[in-house]
Amino acid sequence: MEVVAATAIAAFALVAFSQAGVLALRLLNSQKRTLEATLLAQEGIEAARLIRDGSWTDIASLTDADNPSLIYYPVIQNGVWVLTRSSPGLINGVHDRYVQFERVGRDGLDRIVFTGGTDDPGTRRVIAHAVSTGADVAITSYLTNFQSVVTPPGDTVSVSNTD
Repeated sequence: MEVVAATAIAAFALVAFSQAGVLALRLLNSQKRTLEATLLAQEGIEAARLIRDGSWTDIASLTDADNPSLIYYPVIQNGVWVLTRSSPGLINGVHDRYVQFERVGRDGLDRIVFTGGTDDPGTRRVIAHAVSTGADVAITSYLTNFQSVVTPPGDTVSVSNTD
């Protein structure tokens, strides 16, 4: 009788440990996909920044007031990040990555507002998405035309050369 009880306990423990192992592997796989999606979305933001650094007009021209949900796919062509409207396919056979650009409005105190406000032609909201079966990550950031010269209203800039 003791042998049967010991065998039953050992079998139960073996099944419990194997189920715990299966559950742990599922959780690790889910976390892996979420991490991959997060890194791909962050890379999408970085690609948009690099494109902005090349030319602000490449970013500013991508916002369409009539269709703000246009999506662009960051891809590398000839060693340079570019944005395309056609999907390059799934990354690693799993993830779909794309970015969206939105105009930014500001209130009277120059704070960003989500609705209304005065259009800021030197700022765009960028949302990078990385989507897969087990993960849907969206990261939002702002891009500015930092290379433009901004003169506050009422101030004058003068440069004199005294040799």
